[in-house]
Amino acid sequence: MKKKDEPPLWQTVLKLVVGLAVIIGSVGLALWLALQEEQKNGPSISTEKSWGIVTDNPVKQRR
Repeated sequence: MKKKDEPPLWQTVLKLVVGLAVIIGSVGLALWLALQEEQKNGPSISTEKSWGIVTDNPVKQRR
């Protein structure tokens, strides 16, 4: 292979860095969108403490 057929090293490094930035950015965007959907459509958390085992003490008190 002749030297003229290969692109310069800086172009190869630049392409790799740009490709890596695109991949990392797209994964970050996908995770952010998933988080937004989870927060929007997730189960609502009730602040009411009168249901379930919220007020149950796991350690029994001896009196």
